[in-house]
Amino acid sequence: MKLKKRIVALLIIIAIFINIAGIPAMAAQDEKTIYINSVQDLVKLSNDCSLDTYSQGKMVYLKRDLDVSNSKFAAIPTFGGTFNGGGHTISGLKITKAGSVQGVFRYIQSSGKVINLNVSGIIQPSGSKQELGGIAGINYGEILNCSFSGSIVGSKSVGGIAGVNETTGTIKGCSSSATVTSDRWAGGITGKNLGSVFYSTNKGKVNAVYTQKRTPNTTVDSKNSNSDILPKFGVGTDASRNQTSETGTGDLLNEPGSYMDAGGIAGHSSGIIQYCKNSGEIGYPHVGYNVGGIAGRQNGYLTNSSNQGEIQGRKNIGGIVGQMEPNLSLQYSEDTFQKVGSHLQKMSGLFDNLLDDVHGSSNSISNQITDTMKAIDSALVTTNTLAHQTTDLISEGSESINNSSERITNSLAKSEQVFEQLENAADNMSIAAKNAADGFENLRGSSSKAAEAMEDLSDAFDKFGDGADKLQDASDKVVEAFDKLIVAPNEDERKAALEDLQNALASAQSASQEMNSALQNAVTALQKIREEDPEAYDELNQALADLSSGTTKLITAFSQISADLSVVISNSLPSIDLDGFASGMASALESFNEAVDNVTEGFEKISDAFNEMYKASNDLGEGLGSFKDASNNLSSALANLSDASAKMEQIISELTEEPIIQLPVPDESYSNHLDQLYDSLSEITSGIETINNLAADAGTVVTNDLKAITAEMNNIGEELASSNEQKEDANLFQDISDKELADAKEGKVAFSENTGVVSGDVSAGGIAGSMSIFYEFDRENDVLNPQTTGTKSLNFAYKTRAVIYQSYNRGEITTKKNCAGGIAGEADLGTVYGCQNYGNIKSTDGNYAGGIAGSSLSTIRLSYALTEISGKSYVGGIAGSGENIDNCYAFIRINSDGEHLGSIAGAGDGNITDNYFVKNQWNGVDGISYSGKVVPQEYNNFIMAEDMPTEFKNLKLRFLVDGKEIAVIPFHYGEAISTKILPEIKPKSGYSAKWPDYDYSNLTFNETFEAEYDPLVTAIASKQTRGKPARPILIAESSFEKGAVINLSKAETKSKMISVNDQSILESWKVTVNGLHDGNAREIKFRYLAPETSGKIHIWVKKDSGWEEEAYKADGSYLIFTMEPQGVFTVTMQPNIFLKYLVVWIALASLLILIAVFFLMYRRGKLLPVQAYLKKLFKKIGKRS
Repeated sequence: MKLKKRIVALLIIIAIFINIAGIPAMAAQDEKTIYINSVQDLVKLSNDCSLDTYSQGKMVYLKRDLDVSNSKFAAIPTFGGTFNGGGHTISGLKITKAGSVQGVFRYIQSSGKVINLNVSGIIQPSGSKQELGGIAGINYGEILNCSFSGSIVGSKSVGGIAGVNETTGTIKGCSSSATVTSDRWAGGITGKNLGSVFYSTNKGKVNAVYTQKRTPNTTVDSKNSNSDILPKFGVGTDASRNQTSETGTGDLLNEPGSYMDAGGIAGHSSGIIQYCKNSGEIGYPHVGYNVGGIAGRQNGYLTNSSNQGEIQGRKNIGGIVGQMEPNLSLQYSEDTFQKVGSHLQKMSGLFDNLLDDVHGSSNSISNQITDTMKAIDSALVTTNTLAHQTTDLISEGSESINNSSERITNSLAKSEQVFEQLENAADNMSIAAKNAADGFENLRGSSSKAAEAMEDLSDAFDKFGDGADKLQDASDKVVEAFDKLIVAPNEDERKAALEDLQNALASAQSASQEMNSALQNAVTALQKIREEDPEAYDELNQALADLSSGTTKLITAFSQISADLSVVISNSLPSIDLDGFASGMASALESFNEAVDNVTEGFEKISDAFNEMYKASNDLGEGLGSFKDASNNLSSALANLSDASAKMEQIISELTEEPIIQLPVPDESYSNHLDQLYDSLSEITSGIETINNLAADAGTVVTNDLKAITAEMNNIGEELASSNEQKEDANLFQDISDKELADAKEGKVAFSENTGVVSGDVSAGGIAGSMSIFYEFDRENDVLNPQTTGTKSLNFAYKTRAVIYQSYNRGEITTKKNCAGGIAGEADLGTVYGCQNYGNIKSTDGNYAGGIAGSSLSTIRLSYALTEISGKSYVGGIAGSGENIDNCYAFIRINSDGEHLGSIAGAGDGNITDNYFVKNQWNGVDGISYSGKVVPQEYNNFIMAEDMPTEFKNLKLRFLVDGKEIAVIPFHYGEAISTKILPEIKPKSGYSAKWPDYDYSNLTFNETFEAEYDPLVTAIASKQTRGKPARPILIAESSFEKGAVINLSKAETKSKMISVNDQSILESWKVTVNGLHDGNAREIKFRYLAPETSGKIHIWVKKDSGWEEEAYKADGSYLIFTMEPQGVFTVTMQPNIFLKYLVVWIALASLLILIAVFFLMYRRGKLLPVQAYLKKLFKKIGKRS
């Protein structure tokens, strides 16, 4: 027993010892594990991770939810271990200090991994504010199963999870519901993706929120300015542009329309995106370039992804990808160096055979063969080295070309916005000038001395207004030219756009000169009132001088901008001095900005002068309100000019501050290897000639060997000669998209689907807004041009690949202008293969609308379109305009009164074969069908084609309420259905609901019906009126459907039909009310305007039991009563008995008074003359009788 107690005591001691000493011992054994239990623990981790190696190899566990608001935690600088959030949330994150690369983790290293972490908060730093992400600023490692909610606002590379996902980075199973805003590269998951993104979802808005711009010290007339319409991107507003409120909302980051590359998953992706989804709103109407449901711009590999969100923007707007750039690779290394190496390998084998065949011959032959074989080996090594060097060289060149294209295009796009603001300002200037002209005209009579001056001033401002009108038109043409220039797919169209731009700039110059001339006339006119009103003269004269200075500088700036832009278009990119271009454009834009400042200053002074004139001259008449109107319109012009100036400053800053892009050129090592290759080949050639001479009598076998060797050498020579040829029609870009379609893993979108609505101004598509590169460069200039590098030249080309493969669109696609397509809005290169479109296509005010592509210079193969297409001209079932269309099928309906319409293509030029469509009025291509190329078929034959999608066979009517599908009714082609089977519409209080009117007797095409809700009408009036002013005789009051009417007509009612005493019938009316919301209503209220009468009105309503008098009450001139919606009522009048007797009594009283008067007059003798007169009258009457 004692032993047992001792054992128990010993165990207790051991347990106590373990509890006291065990925890430090375990910690010492597990130094690689860190537990985060508090905000203080997290702050300590952040401090420790300022050393890049600290976290490497460590496991960090978050053990609970943490609120880091009001704490010192900002971000973990760099992390290389594993951070397991355990599904917990870090909330209250707020990063607002200046800087870039911000998130919970600034950098996740390639060895780093962050898993199962949720974060909420605001990331909105000041300063450079680039590379911002909810989880990481830049990710080189893995981010798995993480989420972020809140808002992130920056300038470049901003994403809900990571700002930049690098080539080694992986993001998998992540989600974001954040609001993301950025000038460039904004993505729901990552701003820029160079690595891999898998199974991730975005539900947040990307560049889809805005704040309105505030213009200090100006009064903006919303009718004449778009400053309240165009958005400013940010999360909210604050009192100062550079301040941030406590809620994290800040003022605007970027100007309207200036942002590029926004996507639901990635702003720009050259990596891999697979199995991702977006349901958030991406972009804003008429604003932004390269906007996509999954990626804004991409040239990587994107598959099995879908978009359900609404996608909006200005240009290159796509349900999956906004701008689909091709993947670029080197053609030269494959077709030149590798082929040369292949010939050298064969030659080496032939020399082995030759050496065997000359065995026993002279040592001089064997030695020469051995030496030549060494030269072959040397050439092989050099060839392989050159192939690798060239690949690296062109890879760098591709990046430089893309960056250059991007920078130039961005500058052009922003310049376009400047001219849009100038266009708006010119409109306001024109209106203001006309107002001023009217004002001066009204002042003509105010002073005889100033009359002539006022007339001249009026004429001058009229001419200034005319010039402003022309400047507005010219600015509009400049904007259109920029539109064409930015999307120009080839050199010819680029040159045409440049010519348009130069012509438009010339018109702007001319308009500015006209405005300047008008100002000079105004200055001359002012001289005439100098003595009379020196103060007014000085104010207006100084204002006009500032305006004149501004318009003069505008003339110079237009000319300079035109000259500098010409450099970009008239030269190939490799030969452009980008440094010189940036300096030249910056100088031109500074001149423009200075001109705008002068014009703005002049307008401010003129506005003040007009205000003073209005106040001082208020007594001269109502006409002087023209000066007030002029001042208001000038204020609107000031707002637009202020916007233009701000945009110019932004462009100048970007052009001058961005590092200069230079195309890589071969270094000395590359040149040396080329020299070595040619030396080796020369040595081989010399060796073959020597061996040929030495072995002249060696026999047939050796001769055949030498012939084979010589043939291979000739092949090498031909290969090199072919590479050196500078052909006029050679193309730097060779599209290989149509090769190895299924296996391609770069420059490809595959197995993806869009169901969201897509809308843009130009180039919108269900999958891609556009498939293109911005410029096609000079075909005669290559990197190895001996005239520029001094090296031997081997011509090369880029292989381009842009493939949309087996992807579907079911969303509606709309453009304001050109290029709307079910799959691609504009396809300048690449291949569309195996795609299907079921969404309707609309170009509301433009051309080029197609079921698959709006405009296509690429290849469209084995694709299907079942859609309704609308556009002005160039409207087609597969392409509005297309070149290579093969084996495609179209079942379409076209809404257009324009030209170039067709069931396959509105216009086509190229390889168009084996295409079929359901027979209709539009035929195949431009109204003509071609046997074997574009073939019409009856519907039942059409759907029998092999692999025809089931959607073409299963036609249906879709019924939507508030955009949501509530029912689908399938039907067979040509079938009729009864309206009785249409689904009921859920009622809304205060509204009537119905399905659109439609003929269901012969259904031949899919239709979608949206329930129509119309506010109920509470009163309807008859057409019949009475009185002056005319008022309706009858008004019905109830709840009526839109379009409800009262049919009112005269009815016959005989008095004997109504059992009344002493009443006369005034009128009878037959009433029929159509469109009553409650069709079962037995009675409704009526207001009746009776004819004027002195008697009492009675209203009788005819009922089943007979005529019944209906009670009413008076409301003003109307009598209110109730009756059934259909019926007859009669109005009677009962004379007023009191009035009747009152008249009798008045007559009797008058008679008595008359008798009394006569009696008195008689008594007083005043009637004697009357009596004498009456006696004479009576005598005359007696004599006549």
